[in-house]
This record gives sequence, structure tokens and C-alpha cells, in this order.
Amino acid sequence: MNVIAFSYDYSPITKCLIEPQRAQYGGGIIVNPEFNHSLEGWTVFGQGEIEERISKAGNSFIVVHSRTHPLDSLSQKVQLEKGKLYSFSGSWNQISEGRETTNDLVLGGMVIAEHGCWSLLKGGIVANFSTPVEILFESKNTKVDIWMDNVSLQPFDKEEWKSHQDISINKQSEVQVTHANKTAMQGAIVSIKQLKSDFPFGFKFTTFTNEMKWYSTEIIQGQESYTVPDAMVKFSKQNGISIRGHNILWDNLIYQPNWVKSLSSDDLRKAVEKRINSVISRYRGQLIAWDVVNENLHFRFFEDKLANPANYKKKLEEILQYPGNEKILLAIGLQGNFGSGQPNLGYMRSSLDILGATGLPIWLTEVSVGLAKDTDQAQHLEDILREGCSHPVVKGIIMFAGPAAANFMEMPLADINFNNTSAGDVVDKLLRE
Repeated sequence: MNVIAFSYDYSPITKCLIEPQRAQYGGGIIVNPEFNHSLEGWTVFGQGEIEERISKAGNSFIVVHSRTHPLDSLSQKVQLEKGKLYSFSGSWNQISEGRETTNDLVLGGMVIAEHGCWSLLKGGIVANFSTPVEILFESKNTKVDIWMDNVSLQPFDKEEWKSHQDISINKQSEVQVTHANKTAMQGAIVSIKQLKSDFPFGFKFTTFTNEMKWYSTEIIQGQESYTVPDAMVKFSKQNGISIRGHNILWDNLIYQPNWVKSLSSDDLRKAVEKRINSVISRYRGQLIAWDVVNENLHFRFFEDKLANPANYKKKLEEILQYPGNEKILLAIGLQGNFGSGQPNLGYMRSSLDILGATGLPIWLTEVSVGLAKDTDQAQHLEDILREGCSHPVVKGIIMFAGPAAANFMEMPLADINFNNTSAGDVVDKLLRE
């Protein structure tokens, strides 16, 4: 059976625009998405006041002002249907001054809106049950006015959502067959058989749990020991297993070597340089990639000590602008530690869209889902892995999982007797496809 669905736009617009673009999907289930019919379908949420305005280009939009609470904004009631995924992909925001983060209450999306231009808020939600809900916007800074236009909420059923994944995975490639003199060969029949996937995923790709980390290789300052990771690298190479290095630095204070925590900024900078040079030179040419700074969005040990900016995109921009770094190889690593319960695939996809706009390759570096006792763990794992494998910007997936015998108890792929668990069956199934 072929499923006919709206195509999905994986490429978000991250630049601030003078005029907003039209609402995607015609607004989806949103009534009056472009405010062409005054406030039809919309109401004030909270205590703010609403004003209709028209831009110089003739575009109608709404301004919420006189706000006293973060949730004072504009809202519309919509009916969500159980099991459907919703792409919140066409909402444009602007504020009256400065820069401010705007999001909706059940986190379906977030954007840093700016004064003087329009920013796209792209996100998604999953409906676990059928219910009426209110779509609204939140800005913690009550001093700013919120401008809104072209709101869109498009539903997809699971078959449609999966069709997007299949289309992305099964993209057709063009093959040109020529004679030796480079002229086109007419009527040639070409048969191509894919022997294996070139997508990095599965048991031929590994990351060591703790053995390469700074607190493991230099417990005492100046006394480095790579005995254990050296042996693991040797074993992996002998068995054709590619290694992703993990990690050079960890931004969490509690996971620094004890002697590092009390260093001055100058001494820390010297110690970090020594650490980088040591571990990089030792394993040069033996790894496929490095997790350079682990969890630098969760924690900020090195930022606080070395006074670097914390914003992710700003960090990337500053790294690239530093003299000599124009052609440096960069990538984004997303851990992918999902809790129990239905994963929000709509939000996951939109987040990958936004980060993909940097143009950098993205890896899911530490995928795990819930607990072994969760009855739906295997299904949720499959949903997440399919979403990751099918997204155009994701270039590889490493899982935080293994056999129970190696103390992987939250999401074991094999039990204590090395028999597959249901999660292990999912991985084998995807590798066979």
C-alpha cells in the first residue's frame, strides 16, 4: 500500500527575515493562520492586549503588548488526535526590543526572537491521547511585546511519518554510464546490488565508556596511563571495529580529575592543552571521530573557568572565525538519552532540522531509551533509531548499550547469558534491513 502524504521540509530557515514567509501546509489545522481575517479563531491568553498591524509590504500580523506574565500571549484551541504527530513548523516571531527566547508551554519548539526581523519557531509534538489543547506562546521577559504571524500546525499519522523516513532513506541516485571515450552509452542496463550499508551504526562501531576519559588516564597530575584504552583499541582494530573517541574533555565539574578542580585559570589552560595534545597524538589515525567536549550544553565547567561563551551556535561561529580555523573539521554530537514513555519524534525531527542548518554533520552519540522494565522500550528504541537513521543531517549513531554482563542494565542488548533482549532484536532487525 502506498501512503500519500504531505512532504516534509527538513530545511529550516534560521536567518531573521524582514518579512515572514507564508505558513507551511497552509497553516494545517490552524484557523486563520496568517491573520488575514482579523482575529478569527484567536483569543487573548492571560492579561495582555492584542493589536492588529500591517507591515509596509502589506502583511497582516498580530502584536501582544502590555504583558504582565510570561504566558500573556495569543492562543487558539485545536483538537489533537491520539497517535498523530504534529509539525509546528510555520510560526514566525518577533519582539519589540532586544533578544528573547520564546516557546510554547508543553515544549513543542523554541526560538530566540529578535527585534527588527522575523524568526521561525519550528518544533513538534506527539499526541498520546485525543484532547483539545491551546496553542500559545511564552516569553519570560514581560517587558517585550510579542509579534506573531503565519502559524502552522500540521498533523501526520504514523504511516505518513514513516513515509517521510522511507523517502529520506531510499533516495534515488543517478548513474551515468559512458564509453571509454566519455560519450554516453545508449540503452545500457545497469544492475546494482547493495552489499552493506555505509551508515555508521551497529556492532562494528564502538565508543569506550570511561577508559579514554581524562579522569581515567591521568588520575595523578603528570602521571598518564593509557594501558587499558590501548588494549581496547588494539582489540577493536583486530576485529574490524571502528572507534569513536570519548572524550577529550567533560564539562561536568564532578567528572574532572580531582587535581584539575582546584587549578587556576592559567594552570587549567595549560593542563587542557597538554591533555589535548597527549590523547590526540596517541590515537591519531586510529579513530573515526572524537567527542571533544562532552555535555557542554548541560554543564559549563570550562566556560566558567576559561570565560568562553555558552551559546552553542555562537561557540561554533567563534571557533570558525578564529584565525586559521576556516577549514577546521567540526561536527555536532547529540547524546540521545531518552526517558521512559512515548518519545516526541516531532520535536526530535525539528531539533535535528534546526541544528542541521549549521551545515555540520551530526551524530547521535549516546542513544538510550528508558529502562529495561518498560514494556514499550524496544518499540520506542526502534522509533528513535529510525528517526535518526532517516534524517538527512545524521551521519552516524552510537548507542549507550551493551550486554547485561558488562553492566548495561538500563537498556541491555543481551541478557546475562548473552541471549538477545527485545532491544537487541531491534538492533539486529535494523541492521538486516
